[in-house]
Amino acid sequence: MTTTPTVLDITQNDSIAARGGDKLKRRVAFVTGGTRGVGRAIVGLLARDGADVTFFDRDNAAAADVVVAAARSAGAKIA
Repeated sequence: MTTTPTVLDITQNDSIAARGGDKLKRRVAFVTGGTRGVGRAIVGLLARDGADVTFFDRDNAAAADVVVAAARSAGAKIA
């Protein structure tokens, strides 16, 4: 049986931070490929867990704007 992978919606309330708090507060994370797939999910989870996040994606500025807005709404400082 094959299952279809799902993309994590970083606006959901069931993240690690919603359960656990600010484990990464005052920490900085750098994520490559942060605008899609696993990278985007990681940016969202790090932001929700209190980390300040810097991410890079070489060719997807429109998607980067969406990720920035979502991470900021989760309370992260993001560059």
